[in-house]
Amino acid sequence: MLTVTAAVSGTLATVALDNVFAVFGLAPLTFPFTITVWVYCLLMGSMPNVVPVAIPALSTPEDHLRRVNLSRRVVSTV
Repeated sequence: MLTVTAAVSGTLATVALDNVFAVFGLAPLTFPFTITVWVYCLLMGSMPNVVPVAIPALSTPEDHLRRVNLSRRVVSTV
């Protein structure tokens, strides 16, 4: 759901900034994407269901799912 929300807000930011930049004869390029990513990165602390993963720990989605399930089992037994 977070991905869909980010995609929609990125699209809306692109449309809005395209109109703003058109006044100056410029194209927004990746600026809306960058703004959207920064907003969602800053919101990370306020979303308890989103689990941050360190970059060196990233491998495949299956490994990440296995790690999340293991951490949930450990937390539920404590």
